[in-house]
Amino acid sequence: MFKKLLLLDQDKDLELEAYLLALNMGRIKIFSLIIMLLEVCMIVLTYLREDLFPLAYVDHYRTHYMVLFLFFTLASVVAALYEKDKIRYPRFLPTYIKAGALVAILWGVSISRLDVMNGGNITVYLTFLFILSGVVVIKPIFSLIIFWMGHLSLIFSVQTYTSYTEILINSSIFLVFAWVVSRQHYLLIQQKFSRSLLIEHKNQILEKQNKELARLTMTDHLTGLYNRYSLDDILAKKWLEAYVNQVPLLAMMVDVDYFKQINDEHGHLMGDKSLTSVADALASYVVPYQGFAFRYGGDEFCLLFYNPRNMDGILKGLENLSHEIKVEGDQGQVPIHLTIGYRVLIPKGLEDSWSLIDQADQALYKAKAKRGRRSSDIE
Repeated sequence: MFKKLLLLDQDKDLELEAYLLALNMGRIKIFSLIIMLLEVCMIVLTYLREDLFPLAYVDHYRTHYMVLFLFFTLASVVAALYEKDKIRYPRFLPTYIKAGALVAILWGVSISRLDVMNGGNITVYLTFLFILSGVVVIKPIFSLIIFWMGHLSLIFSVQTYTSYTEILINSSIFLVFAWVVSRQHYLLIQQKFSRSLLIEHKNQILEKQNKELARLTMTDHLTGLYNRYSLDDILAKKWLEAYVNQVPLLAMMVDVDYFKQINDEHGHLMGDKSLTSVADALASYVVPYQGFAFRYGGDEFCLLFYNPRNMDGILKGLENLSHEIKVEGDQGQVPIHLTIGYRVLIPKGLEDSWSLIDQADQALYKAKAKRGRRSSDIE
């Protein structure tokens, strides 16, 4: 029961602690500026309206205000350095926050003692107790220790005054109330963090699934190359870029020769293996030229290059590649021969981007007819 009340049964969560630290430092920065402004006003008031303070203790009050002003000036500097990631040992900051809360409580005790000495009450102490319970997010066990240390300091410091019983009752009630508020505040922030973490986790899963779905939509299942849908999309974008910049586009159609014969003699698994080998070779080939490789359909592939800088190098390299692809089969190596047709042009309008592919495809079939399906036929 005691462990559950103080949340001692919860495991240490480093992400939550980092979140609480960032939250506390942000609040401390704002709270410090408010307190500093108030203390400046009170310091000025001790000089302009000394009659508002007990004459014998005006210097004591002035000192208290100056001390608190300097303390929160330091707190605001630390918060600003943390925000700019210039704290050398940030792991000590949670301890710094707890120590700062205790100092603030003890300051409230000290100035409230002055008030009691002069016939006043402990309003300042109670105010600080309540504000800290709602501003700083501290684990219940630590807030209980801090509040009790302040409470005991107050009880011992005012025990000789006639209003001691009233102070004891009021401060004890406020202590319990402030601690409950502090505990609930911590729980609410913890639950908010857990919900946001869960939402973030689900969003990451959803984003990953969406990326995978997009990949499956844009790529060919067998070869892993871009598919016809991707060709339509990328061709349209590159066509527009080429038209605007008036630079050439190069399209190459690549066909696997005698593919039906490979299937018939070695089986469809070998046919699939041949296609994936060609696809891997083409995918690697286009990378240095910043090109795109697509499976056009069946045993046909398409390569697209935007503003190719080394046309001869691209063509010669692909011609050499067509001699190098071999697939290991049960009966030894199966050579793969490619026929290639290409077309290069600078777009003259925004329409008819597919005319580039159509012309490259016609060049491919002319090469097949002219060269008798020999390897590396380029037209």
